[in-house]
Formats: sequence, structure tokens, C-alpha cells
Amino acid sequence: MNRNRGSLFLFAFFFAASSMAQNNNSTLTDRQKELQVLNRLSFGPRAEDLDHIHKIGISAFIEEQLHPEKMDDSACDKELKKYPLVFKTSEELMALYPDPNNPTRRPELRGKVKDKKSADEAYRDIDRMRVEVGAAKITRAVYSRRQLQEVMADFWFNHFNVHFWKNEVPWLIIPYDRDVIRAHALGKFKDLLLAVAQSPAMLVYLDNASNHADPTGKASTSGKPGMRINENYGRELLELHTVGVNGGYTQQDVINAARVLTGWGLTGMNYNSAPVPVGFMFKPYQHDNGVKVVLGHNFGPILSRGPQAEGQALGVPGQGAKPVEPPTGPGQGGVEEGVQLIDFLSVHPSTAHFIATKLCRRFVCDDPPEDLVKRVADRFQATDGDIRQTLKAIFESPEFMEPRFYQVKIKTPFEFAASSLRVAGTTIVRCDEILWRLEGMGEPLYLCEPPTGYPDVAKAWLGSGSLLSRLNFAGAVFSHPYGGEFRTNIDNLAGNAPYDDGKMALDNLIHNLLLDNISEASRQSLEKQIQDPSISSVPLAGKKKGVDLKKVAALVLSVPEFQKR
Repeated sequence: MNRNRGSLFLFAFFFAASSMAQNNNSTLTDRQKELQVLNRLSFGPRAEDLDHIHKIGISAFIEEQLHPEKMDDSACDKELKKYPLVFKTSEELMALYPDPNNPTRRPELRGKVKDKKSADEAYRDIDRMRVEVGAAKITRAVYSRRQLQEVMADFWFNHFNVHFWKNEVPWLIIPYDRDVIRAHALGKFKDLLLAVAQSPAMLVYLDNASNHADPTGKASTSGKPGMRINENYGRELLELHTVGVNGGYTQQDVINAARVLTGWGLTGMNYNSAPVPVGFMFKPYQHDNGVKVVLGHNFGPILSRGPQAEGQALGVPGQGAKPVEPPTGPGQGGVEEGVQLIDFLSVHPSTAHFIATKLCRRFVCDDPPEDLVKRVADRFQATDGDIRQTLKAIFESPEFMEPRFYQVKIKTPFEFAASSLRVAGTTIVRCDEILWRLEGMGEPLYLCEPPTGYPDVAKAWLGSGSLLSRLNFAGAVFSHPYGGEFRTNIDNLAGNAPYDDGKMALDNLIHNLLLDNISEASRQSLEKQIQDPSISSVPLAGKKKGVDLKKVAALVLSVPEFQKR
């Protein structure tokens, strides 16, 4: 590491890893409240956003963001046309990018992938689907007016994470992101949960497509080939998607949840037949028709009278309910059992608390107050899991505007990248380099292997390597004003500062990039740093020396006020 790079890194590390001092004022100023809303409900404020929220008011801005369908987003839609793959179906994607491991997907594709080199080339082609869905995600985060929609799409994708390279996910992830996560991001949680459970991407990622049983109810003991319970999705449905690890379930509940969901599979991924529409399919011949009890509630045929069976309907909570026989039509009982399980879990008190905790962690602080979580969970239950109403409970809470929670959240690498590009007014020509740099910062899009998704707490993102990568990204934002994959007009941001006036250039960059949201300590440290000759006296055009505006701008984006939201 050369001297200049080392000094820049130490500067960034000192600020970003410094303790997050709380605001000691009794209340936030009006401007701080506006910045708080913009930082939490969007991927970072721009000057025009601050003007907009100041004009219409905080309440109106929140209501606007809660109803993205009413907002014209044609400018962003135009940018998305650069990525045609994100509008295609799984069938179309499979036809465009055949799997080299299954070249018999269609007769006309046979023989196209014959050797390792051809297979490597095929996988590079397949990865183009990840590049385009990632590019579309970046484009929306930077350009879309529907910022809360994008924040929630990011939140829910991490909550219901799938990994691009698992099984057949490459051909399924684009419809999953578009038709499942985005389509339900601000709707009812139970609709989102059911859409995820029946999505081909989740069915293959957590292996429920191979969750087979013996229809006689002897799922765990049948000797038939392929007739075996796969608990992966049943476990994560409870632990990660609904009630949470402390939700009171047992290993037997996991097994029974998996049994309820036997036969939930998909169609259209048969590599030995012509392509057909890819989608959810219930397969009654793979379903366990025996009695299942999950968290004290019955699914399947009614149990004989007993402490857990007496007076309980299928999957319906509460004592005294009239017993109901399962549907008797061909295969109907099995698929209905799964739907009943999803409905039951979606409104379970432990689910309400778990989802409320995660949302409060995203929008308030890493360790949200239990009293706030309880109130948000109550709203979740009172509205049958209405995501909009649950978010309003957070945004309207006193805690949301408390000074102790002002700018205490460390941005994830994706949030940092999007906020940098937004505030700098960067023109994105291609996203390949941005995706590569996100990988260097530790958050490659759609490549989180564990089903937990990427974490939303500071300790996950404060490593020294991640911070150096952030500074390098900030430098890259300003490296190519007139060429390259993303272009930022640094001269506009520096304003009318003379080429050799570092102080004026710094003041203008602080105003335009930080919206003057900077502490005196951070400002003084920046002023000291830009006195380094490697920044203040560099060769410019015409054999003169002056300020390296690109380095100054990168330093401005390294201060703690910009690392946090």
C-alpha cells in the first residue's frame, strides 16, 4: 500500500469505525427529521429529495412512499430497458441459456455443450442472468422514485433469500425477484409468504421440490425410493420466515411442517421434455396424508379425541372450534393443508414479534426497544399482517424520531453504493463494475449462500477490508467523469472553486454530497487531510498544479455521517 492510499485508508477507518455517538439534543431539528426519513425510507437523500420533503411535509412524503403504484416512475422504467432479461419468463431464460449439465432440455439443444470449455462458456452466459437482475436492482435503487418499494424489496429478498447458483435457481431468480418479492413487498404478509412457498425458486433452493412422502402417512419409514421427507424448507419456514428461532417450535414441529408440505413441487423443469410453463404444482401421490400437528394445531385427518385434537378445526387456532373433515377431492386435502399451515403461521403471535423485530431493526436501530417491537407486532396482528400498516406503526412511533436513534445504522455495502451514486448524480452506463465492487465490499448481489440473507447490523460490516473497499468504491465513483461504466461530473459538484483552492472545493463538495450534514470534528479532519500534497498539489492540464477533486470527493464520502443512515 503506497503512502497516499494508506493515509486515505486510515482516515476512512478512523471515521467509519469510530463509536457512533448519539445525538444528545432533546429533539431533532426539522431538517434532521427530514434527513432521518429520507435516510430510512430511501437509499439516501439527494438535494432534490430534501427540497421535495420540505415542500410537501414528512407525513405526505411517507404516505406517498407507502403507495408507489400512484407514482410515475417512467424515467426509471426507461433505464431498465437496458436489461431485457429481467422481463422474461423462466421458460424463455432456459431456452436462451441451456444448462450444460442437462443439454437434453430440448431436442434442438442436444450436442451443443460437448466439452469443459463449452460448459465454462455456458456458465458465463448463465451468469448474465445474475448480472442483469443485479443491474436492475442497482438501477431501481439509484433512479426510482419509489424508494420505499426498493428498500422493502431488498429487505424481503434477504428475509426470503435464495442463492443464484443453487440447483435450478439461475433460471428462476428473475421471476422470483419480480413476481414474488417485488409484487408483494408492501401487501399482506400471508400473501407474500404463500407466494414464496409456492415459488419455483424457493421450492428448489430449500429442496421442498424433493420433499416426498408415502401417501399412506408412513413418510419416514417407507422403503420406496425417493419417498423421503426433506426438512429443509419446513425448518426455515419456522426458523427464518415466520415464528423465529425463539418461536416455541420443536424438532417434531419441523418434521410435521415438512410432512404438511410434501407434494408441494413444480412443473416445467423436466429436462427430458419440451419446455412447458414453469410453476407450482401439487403432486398428491407424493403427499403424506397422515395426521400432522404443528405448534399444537392439527393438519390432515382429525385426530381421535385428545387434548390436542378436541374441538380443533384443521389448522385453526382456539378451543371450541367445530371439527372439520379435510377436503375429499383428488389431491385437494394435501394442497389445502399447506395453505392452512401458511395462513396459520402468517398470523401467529411469534411471527408478528419476529417480523416486527426485523423491521424495527431495519428502520430504527440494531437493537430496537422491546416496547416498540411489541406495539409494531400488535399492529401487524390487528391488520392481519398488512405490511403498509405495520410500517406506519414504525414511522409514526416516537422512537423513529428520537435523537438517540438518529444516524445510528451503518449502511450495508449495497446501501452505501446506491447512496453514493444517488447523491453524486452519477450516470450509470453499465453495472458490471458496480456489481464487482459490491463483491469486494462483501455483499455480492444474489450470492448470499445461507438462507438467512445478508445481515442488517453494524458489526457485520465494520471490518477493515470492507472499509477499504468502500473508499475504493467512492474513488471509482469520481474516476471517470466522461467515460467508463458510470460517470460523475465532479466539476459540477465542486462548483465554482478555483483549481488551487482546496478549502472552497471541500466546502462545495460537503454541501453537494453531504447536504451539509457533517460534524465539526469531521470537517476539521477533512480540512487537515486535503493539505497533503498528494491531494492539494497534483499535476493538472497545462502544466499547472492544483487540487485533486476526485480524491477530495472520495474523502467526503468516507466520513461517518455518510457511512451511517
